[in-house]
Amino acid sequence: MLASASKADVSVLLADKWDGSDPTGWWVSEKLDGVRCLWDGRRLLSRLGNEFPAPRWVLDSLPAGVTLDGELWLGRGKFQECVSVVKSASADKGWDRLTFMVFDMPDHGGTFEARMAELTRDSVPRFPSFVSARDYE
Repeated sequence: MLASASKADVSVLLADKWDGSDPTGWWVSEKLDGVRCLWDGRRLLSRLGNEFPAPRWVLDSLPAGVTLDGELWLGRGKFQECVSVVKSASADKGWDRLTFMVFDMPDHGGTFEARMAELTRDSVPRFPSFVSARDYE
């Protein structure tokens, strides 16, 4: 279970680069220029399991006990600025400008399609305004 993730056991889906072949039957999404992030229900972690020093208001506003996988994103062409923000616990360093672009609920247990349905229809009202669940339908 990811809720007790440590550096050794964080597990997230990794995308493959599209090779130009027929994408029928595959899920396709835009590659965001952000910082990969896992919310384990109490901490924001990097893909390698390192904890991001998020301000308390960010941590307190995310749903406890729900695992979310996505990217912290500041906008196109702003990767370096985004990295600078996520390395700082100070709210005045830009955390208030970030969006957590969620694209999976790893602990949900259902198929990818069921996880997307949970993300886009059922869970969104309980997420704070800086969380965006992308609608894949």
